[in-house]
Amino acid sequence: MTEMSSLERVLATMTHKQPDRVPVFPILLLQGAAELGMGLADYFSKGANWAQGQLKLRQKFGHDCVVGIPHVVQDITAFGSKVMYWEKGPPSPGGMAIHNWQDVDRLPCPTQNLYRN
Repeated sequence: MTEMSSLERVLATMTHKQPDRVPVFPILLLQGAAELGMGLADYFSKGANWAQGQLKLRQKFGHDCVVGIPHVVQDITAFGSKVMYWEKGPPSPGGMAIHNWQDVDRLPCPTQNLYRN
């Protein structure tokens, strides 16, 4: 079997075909900041920083896929919660938007433009 590109390998796997090898998809959420020599708060503050870090990691390690979300708490911002950034660890929620069932009715309805930087 000839060597596949990363895209061919992933698509073959997702369509239940035989890839040339198993696709490698590491979850590298924080490591891009170190590659760019940047603190985590700065790294996560702009999508361009995060994307550049992910691409640099892919160049370094040669894996087939990159993570499409910077960290697991980013989605809380759509509901009005804040994200707390730490220099030596992953981001965490800075408070919860929902404290009781009545709060659900008061949540803003997320739109694609509501929380863009």
